[in-house]
Amino acid sequence: MDLKFEKHGTVGIFNFSGELTNEIEQKLQVVLLRAAYSIERSVLNFKKVSRIDPKCLQLLKQAYATSLRLQNPLIFTDLHGKYLKEISGTAQEDIDVPIAERNEYADIENEAVYN
Repeated sequence: MDLKFEKHGTVGIFNFSGELTNEIEQKLQVVLLRAAYSIERSVLNFKKVSRIDPKCLQLLKQAYATSLRLQNPLIFTDLHGKYLKEISGTAQEDIDVPIAERNEYADIENEAVYN
């Protein structure tokens, strides 16, 4: 997974590319936490994503449920219909990581590219 982050005013755009697989699960979780909790309006662009495995899909579902609870829904763009339907279909538990790990990634929105 590669990720490019752009910020335009109060909108953060997360441009994903490649494959979302269990190898990048922790990195994806941190990015989704940032999108749900730290950006006023987050857009997740999946135009260049070729595959999403079940574990990463579960993280996306949890992040979406969290964003709904926070009354700040994530916006998914260019996501294949089968994934979008599954993500928005059922409420899941909130996404979370331990507080110590959150602090480690506190400046994640200032990084332009994640490898």
